[in-house]
Amino acid sequence: MHEPRYEQGRASSIKSKLLYMYHLLMGRISDLILLPSNEALLKAQTFIDRAKNYLFGLTHFIVVPYLFSTQSGVVAEALSHGKLIIVNDIPAFTHLKGLDFVFATDFNDEDAIVNCLKDLFNLDWTEYQKRYWNAVNYFRDNFSEIYLAKVMDDMMSNDKIT
Repeated sequence: MHEPRYEQGRASSIKSKLLYMYHLLMGRISDLILLPSNEALLKAQTFIDRAKNYLFGLTHFIVVPYLFSTQSGVVAEALSHGKLIIVNDIPAFTHLKGLDFVFATDFNDEDAIVNCLKDLFNLDWTEYQKRYWNAVNYFRDNFSEIYLAKVMDDMMSNDKIT
């Protein structure tokens, strides 16, 4: 919080004290009024999770149009729902290129995007289902809480953390 200072000729000491008290009082009141309770935060998070699950349930694929890596977690989230992914062909996604459920294309090339969508829409049902399960298994093997717990356990047991 900014504390007003008394500067000769600029403000009176009374005005500075009143301003200081105002900021102090408003800061305390806003903490009581504006900060959501734990219950409100939990309800908001539950709503967001349900909405996200609903929206992911409506889709067959996710487009990730990033021009650079953002580490937003959208790829892991999409994979957890078994979604096929269309990503921009950038260095951040090179580790995904060989996977059959990932379609890497140059988003600056209109023909490349059209060809990617044609490939995606020409999948038959059994091929789509196979790629769906490959995405789910890839998530489980590389991003899931079970995988992360195993990696953390391995790191702790090997004394890699200094």
